[in-house]
Amino acid sequence: MLSKLYAKENKIMKDDKEFQIKGISINSPGLLIEEGHEFLQDIREIKKLGANAIMVPICPAYFQSMENYCEDVLDSIVDLCEELNLYCSLDWHAQGSPYTDETREYGNKKINGFNKYDARKSVAIDALIKLSKRYGRRKNVIFEAFSMPMNISNKHQAEISQEFVDVIRKNSENIVIVNGTCWTTDLSWVLERPVKSENIVYGFVYYPLKMCDDLEVVLKVKERYPVISPEAGYKQGGYFHGTREGYGEKLKKYILEEGISFFAWCYHPTRVPVVLNSWDPEDLSDWGLFLRDEFL
Repeated sequence: MLSKLYAKENKIMKDDKEFQIKGISINSPGLLIEEGHEFLQDIREIKKLGANAIMVPICPAYFQSMENYCEDVLDSIVDLCEELNLYCSLDWHAQGSPYTDETREYGNKKINGFNKYDARKSVAIDALIKLSKRYGRRKNVIFEAFSMPMNISNKHQAEISQEFVDVIRKNSENIVIVNGTCWTTDLSWVLERPVKSENIVYGFVYYPLKMCDDLEVVLKVKERYPVISPEAGYKQGGYFHGTREGYGEKLKKYILEEGISFFAWCYHPTRVPVVLNSWDPEDLSDWGLFLRDEFL
């Protein structure tokens, strides 16, 4: 049985020893169901690659439109992760501003009558209550409070993050990932107004994009608190374009030298940056091969 993770000073800990999360994200289970794909097998393949955790992006549209989302989707994922000795991050995959209730437009679409990335604070709070009540005592579960805060000030992000954590803390003492602003790249508010709670880990996305170049503030936060990259990866050409020699080497520095935990995006053949070229688990992309060989 897995031991419960916890935060101590600037480290994630397990059994009184520092623990580095090296995980891979599956695609949204709701989307995988629509594709007719068996997402539980993805988790088994991720385990074979050597990861010690998975991330589950919980799409707000599917969570709201599927009557028994937890029972029909998440229960089997959490149970299988426990069976395979994997930690499981439940990521409320909203994108936008929970302060103004504005959902990010790019990539957003209506699914079963709901916004795919619905950023409304009331919806997030309702989801966090349900998730923490159902899974808050599971030792292998981590919560990610809000995936992609955008168009929100640092002041308001600090306030709302505290609200989200307080909701979860009514039902669970498990680790909660709280992300930065500006596509999660800005954690400067943490240095002035950290969340008042134990077992908080601060998240920042790290992709081969200009907005992700400067991690000076992230490393300052790392001196005081645990940090994690809930999304990382590259592809050859197009958006998220990167190379092993460029992006890969910089990522190695942060992952290996700084000991920063991460979740690789994404165990899927089309959701970029992809770990797979096809659904054949042996057909790894360049990112997938780099991930396996360098980190896992």
